[in-house]
Amino acid sequence: MYIYDALYGKIEFSPLVLRCLMTPEMQRLREVRLCNINSLCITGSSNTNRFEHSVGTAFLASQNIKYNYEKYSEYKEEQELLIVSALLHDVANGPFGHSYEYIMEKQGFIPEEGLESVFVDVTSAGKGAHGYSSPYEPIYFGKLRGLNSILNSEQKGTVSSIISGKHYFSKLISDKIDLDNIDNVFRMAYHMGIPFPLESPIELAKAMYLDGDRIVFKKSAERYLTIWFDIRKKVYKFLLLNPQEFSGKYMLTEAMDIVFDGISQNNNLSSDIKWYYTDFELLQTLCMHKEIWLNKKVLLQKGLDKKKIDKILQLNNDEQKEALKSYVQRLDDLFLYFIAIAKRLQPKVVIAENVKGIIIGNAKGWVNQIVKGFDDAGYKVQIFLFNAARMGVPQKRERVFFIAHRKDLKYPKLVMNFQSKPIPFKDVREPYGKAMDPNSMQAKLLKY
Repeated sequence: MYIYDALYGKIEFSPLVLRCLMTPEMQRLREVRLCNINSLCITGSSNTNRFEHSVGTAFLASQNIKYNYEKYSEYKEEQELLIVSALLHDVANGPFGHSYEYIMEKQGFIPEEGLESVFVDVTSAGKGAHGYSSPYEPIYFGKLRGLNSILNSEQKGTVSSIISGKHYFSKLISDKIDLDNIDNVFRMAYHMGIPFPLESPIELAKAMYLDGDRIVFKKSAERYLTIWFDIRKKVYKFLLLNPQEFSGKYMLTEAMDIVFDGISQNNNLSSDIKWYYTDFELLQTLCMHKEIWLNKKVLLQKGLDKKKIDKILQLNNDEQKEALKSYVQRLDDLFLYFIAIAKRLQPKVVIAENVKGIIIGNAKGWVNQIVKGFDDAGYKVQIFLFNAARMGVPQKRERVFFIAHRKDLKYPKLVMNFQSKPIPFKDVREPYGKAMDPNSMQAKLLKY
């Protein structure tokens, strides 16, 4: 049996590696994206899965061993297990990769240290995301775990040790530049359409080796290291600085954070969140509990005590609706969400717009809350009432603008005084038809 990879072509593995590759634990990674969200922007790499990446990393490990066999002669018996480790390095990762990982780290779970939990054969063993997982639970298309029956205890110990950073071979798949990162960078670039010499990842894998506790590259790799650095910069610049990508990751992480915080093993809010969920299964869970996280978000914004919030969320639907009546979200609350996002992102300038009515009558109290919100977020805000008719636009339209800048920037106070002569409607209508009757209601409303 062989695999034909988009980057490396025909790949062949040993029987042990192939058996590990066919397990439910590995096959699940077909439904877990390498990208942290289902991107609207990177249509190619957004659907590249961690199975493909894991196979590629295992292949690079096989090339590394093949060309550095003598250097690793002291670890001859464990060389094949390096390939197995490269194959399984992502097997304990949850759905949506790092987006899920960031949330689970708050609970003390680190995927690279969780492989032992994947191997456990005792019900309710493990920790963090694996703490309530049984080996008798189907994890992918109704299948039970398979790695336990393929690897013996010594092999499982070695593989866990390599992946968790406790073995001589660990740095080959977990360092500033390693086989995992090399495949990740070039695979993402390939599917994003960023060009590079296709031999680059293989040549880097051949040229790198361990010298004591550090990774060293042969002189022949100098050109390819420069290529890797340049491609890595391009890939991550897009992933981290593209506004749509950033917004998507933020929204997904925020939703997961609130749901995970609102879900408890000891109340009636939901079932457990499982480490072996695929991306789709996690999205199903988020949708199933959307009322929980939406209600909790509103209550948190209202400044309620967390204990009180948890009590409300544990009520049944009717009781919960009754308890939430006094905290129903107003449309104006969206302004506070807007300010909360600005507080996290910290842009230099923030501009918001609303209707004229927000500065009239009782609504003035709401304006004071907005000003205080900006102040708490670290911004100095000015409020302006603009009329489009005085800004060179043939329309009478009044709107309130909040223009804020970060306090640390010391920008001067804005002076906004638009006094353009109003443009009569006839001036823009006349070439296309009869001029407006100056006695018409429309003309009076426009102060013709």
